[in-house]
Amino acid sequence: MRQRNFSDQCGNAVIEFVGFAFLVFAPIATFAATDTMKWIQKIEVTTSATQLARAYAISPDAFVRLESLLQSEYRGLVVAVSTSKGFVEVRVRLEDQVASSRQFL
Repeated sequence: MRQRNFSDQCGNAVIEFVGFAFLVFAPIATFAATDTMKWIQKIEVTTSATQLARAYAISPDAFVRLESLLQSEYRGLVVAVSTSKGFVEVRVRLEDQVASSRQFL
């Protein structure tokens, strides 16, 4: 049985291409997945703020129910409400994502 000499360049291009492609693709895929999760979380926080502001404008009881529902769904959700000059502003924070929404009363 003859031993193969790996010092020659014959046939190694495909192996090198696949190896380097994996080394480049793995960090890019990880970054893309992490960035997508942050984007989805930002949308959820923004939507929650909008829903809570609308609920407060319609009925304070509906606001309390929706707030407790969202806090049970998203652990660590912090809600702050302020009212002035005929509108309500709801600020929502979840981890490092912050959103606010205003609604006329």
